[in-house]
Amino acid sequence: MRTHGLLLFVILCGVARAEPVQDLVDEATALYERADLAGALEKLEAAYARSKRPDILFGIGRIHVDRGDCTKAIDVYRRFLESKPGPRSTQIATEKIAECQAILGRSTPPASPPRSNVPASMPRTRTVEHPWYTDVVGDVLLVAGVGALGTSAYFANGARADIDRASAGAPSGISLEEYTRLTDRADNRRRNAWIAASVGGALVLGGVLKLALSDRTEVVPVASPTGGGVALGGRF
Repeated sequence: MRTHGLLLFVILCGVARAEPVQDLVDEATALYERADLAGALEKLEAAYARSKRPDILFGIGRIHVDRGDCTKAIDVYRRFLESKPGPRSTQIATEKIAECQAILGRSTPPASPPRSNVPASMPRTRTVEHPWYTDVVGDVLLVAGVGALGTSAYFANGARADIDRASAGAPSGISLEEYTRLTDRADNRRRNAWIAASVGGALVLGGVLKLALSDRTEVVPVASPTGGGVALGGRF
């Protein structure tokens, strides 16, 4: 039983480890494993009120489903989806909403045996880490930045070549008109090189920060002995 409690703690406390919230989650786990769904729901709602963490909303929605309260489950899952979770968590929440809507939409539901409030097992999950290069926004910023720096180098080399040609022809090797044209073009190219370097540096810095600071982990469900597991966490 303690193994399941630890698993729920890992799922729900991966983002923050504030002690009061951790205590509430541990208590909710113990109550859930004793089939006290009302008590577990109360503890999770208190934990969410303190932390406002969307992964706890996923757990609350799961308990509403276990209790057969589809109306509340739909509302909680929709609030969870507003937090823009990872693709797998989004898929699970969307499927649960569709299932509950189908149940509520039945005018004459077929008779079924009483629902047991005893859960077969707590969800089982694993954490997947995505490589840094899968961050599309960070990659685009880096590529654009490198391209801008290359453009800056192109303009800088062109300006240097114009200055060399103007200097080599002065004072009598080239006309004054040609000398003026070369120096003016060199000034323009130096200005363009500075602008491109500034933009490129900003884009590269933004890309590096995006790749360094973005969360590349996602909690996904794995198979359990009684069937498919359900993840209470997600990518945020």
